[in-house]
Amino acid sequence: KALPRLLPDSESKSDNMLEVLQGYKAAYTRRGEGSKLMLILDGLDEIPADQADVFEYIPRSEDMPENVYILLTARNSEREQLAPHVVEALNKLSIGCHYEVMPDSPENQATLRTYLSQQDMVKTERGFRRPANAEIDRLLELSGNTFINLSVYSKLVNAGYAIDTLPELNNEQLFSHYLSVI
Repeated sequence: KALPRLLPDSESKSDNMLEVLQGYKAAYTRRGEGSKLMLILDGLDEIPADQADVFEYIPRSEDMPENVYILLTARNSEREQLAPHVVEALNKLSIGCHYEVMPDSPENQATLRTYLSQQDMVKTERGFRRPANAEIDRLLELSGNTFINLSVYSKLVNAGYAIDTLPELNNEQLFSHYLSVI
């Protein structure tokens, strides 16, 4: 079955997005990939004014299907430093929860450390083991303390790359990885 698509000429862009999200959630559930779906819209601080209609696709939180989430991210969390058209669009949205996560905050680092310390990700002759503290430090440094970047490095380690020889990937390389997954 073909997955629903975003239609730029749709009468209700948010309803169109709901159809797309429901279609993808159903497809992932059928494939056994889980019952939750998260759409990440990154770079809100980089949306030009002539493309601000992207916000029209974001459904109201109360209309969202169960276990489907939209995560909006920006490098700059302070609204007064975001472009006026972005602030205006964000103020119009019905957002269920608002969290600010600063990469270098102790809370964020503790969460990432806990996550990594519970992952059997480092290949050994007998299988996989959890990373040591020094290896966790290196992964956090490479990822810039962001979960989205950390997931790329975790996959590389899981594939057999040694943590101490992992290259520092730039944003374009990280983005290319995610495009290849899509």
